[in-house]
Amino acid sequence: MIIFKHQVLDISFHPHGNLIASGLINGSVYLHTYSNEFKIQIEGREDKVNKQLFKNNFHKESCRGVQFSVDGNLLFTASVDKSLSTIEIENGKTSASFKNAHSDAINSLKVLTENLVATGDDSGTVKIWDIRQRKVSIKYKENVDFISDFDYVDSKNALLATSGDGCLSVFDLRKPNKPLGLSENQDDELLSVAVCKDNKKVIVGQQSGNISVFTWGQFLDSTDRFPGHPSSIDTIKKLTEDTLITGSSDGIVRVISILPNKFVSVLGEHEENFPVEKVDISCDKKVCASCSHENTVRFWSLESEDEVENTVQIEEEKVQGDNEDSNSEEEVDDQTEKKRKRRRKLKFQVKTNKKKIANDFFNDID
Repeated sequence: MIIFKHQVLDISFHPHGNLIASGLINGSVYLHTYSNEFKIQIEGREDKVNKQLFKNNFHKESCRGVQFSVDGNLLFTASVDKSLSTIEIENGKTSASFKNAHSDAINSLKVLTENLVATGDDSGTVKIWDIRQRKVSIKYKENVDFISDFDYVDSKNALLATSGDGCLSVFDLRKPNKPLGLSENQDDELLSVAVCKDNKKVIVGQQSGNISVFTWGQFLDSTDRFPGHPSSIDTIKKLTEDTLITGSSDGIVRVISILPNKFVSVLGEHEENFPVEKVDISCDKKVCASCSHENTVRFWSLESEDEVENTVQIEEEKVQGDNEDSNSEEEVDDQTEKKRKRRRKLKFQVKTNKKKIANDFFNDID
């Protein structure tokens, strides 16, 4: 588990190594190592798991999106401050930035290929960025409310986007003039999306806790419905072609099966039932990570149903010393983020994590 001082909004596993990136509500971006051996070696202060590699403070407002490039050398980040940036993994420095990437706050980010990245904002605009040319190559405006999530099917050059306006949009990047598909309004906010069943089914998580199942090519309306989540399904990740992991606003991380539609297991639960913002799966599919309003990133074993026995507590800063770390950075105004949460009807009060670092050993970790 990694403990922060601020709420974590997005996480991303490295595509090849044991690294995880986190984007925070105060705009900071962190990179940590993690261990899938689930051991802590304290004696001699060696083999520290979840070691912080860098902290980047480029963004001035909430960082809502973090994702590694395909080769893993760069980390893309997107923010409420309307900017898109790339961070070099080797040194943690911002190598490129687009300070006015959108006219509204960016809410979603997806790396598509080695050279293409998608971003979606609070007004429903989707942009496809050509990283080589450092400019927008395609712009879509099919939705009228925030873009909540993306998925991408490489074999079809198809980008899928869910929105708070209740519509699913599907774009063929080879045909920039019109969408491949646009659903009817589902009378519910669409918050998450994943493609499974060998690209035959599109799974959409909703504010009501229902899952809509769309059949590929039949995007006008869903062909199946999977009820059962007691609260909104804010995040979905595909584990296999038949199983997915969901994170819900009731604080529970679940494994579900699609066709047959059933709940398989519970991976874990965040404290005080704080909403799960994001889930991600490691490149070896042995570990699932989730972040929540409790200011933590938790790790769950996908080889067993037990929580990863990884309790090293990493602070964002040393608890003592360095007054420089208690400047205006700690006083970031998060009103914009709170308004977004209210609009999404997640009326959970973000509480300060009152956990205390157990001993001075962990205070030495930057």
